[in-house]
Amino acid sequence: MLNTKINQQRVFVVGDGQLFSDCVEQIVTSEPDLVVSHAIYSNEPGFSNIIKTIQPDVILVCESGTRDIVPIRALVPPKSIAIELLIVIVRLRNNKIDIYARPILAAKKSMYRHEQIISRSLNDLVSTLRKKPHEQ
Repeated sequence: MLNTKINQQRVFVVGDGQLFSDCVEQIVTSEPDLVVSHAIYSNEPGFSNIIKTIQPDVILVCESGTRDIVPIRALVPPKSIAIELLIVIVRLRNNKIDIYARPILAAKKSMYRHEQIISRSLNDLVSTLRKKPHEQ
C-alpha cells in the first residue's frame, strides 16, 4: 500500500478575502493530494511568520483586484522554508498563471525561475500545483 502523505503537496492559499480567492480555495481543497491552508493577506511581518510556520510546498496567490495584493517573492526569505518552493499567482482579470520556481543560485543569491502559462481549464491550475519546482 502506498503512503499518500509522501505525494501530498502543502498548498498555502493567500487571498484578499474576496469571492474569487474563496472559490479557488474550494477547488484546490477538493483535491485529495493537496493539503490546503489559507490566509487573507494583511501585513508583511504576519505573513512571513505564517510562511515560516507552515512551510508550504506551494504558495497560491489569488488576486481579484487590479493591483497585486502582496509582493510575494520579496516576502519569502530564502532560509526560512524548504529549498524547493513554487509561488503560483492566479488573477481574476485574466487566465494567465504566473509560476515562480525556486531556487536558481546565481552570485550567492537565490532567484526564482519565472514561467507564465495560459490556463484553459481548472485542470491546468491543479496540475501546476502538483508540480515540483525542478519540473518547471
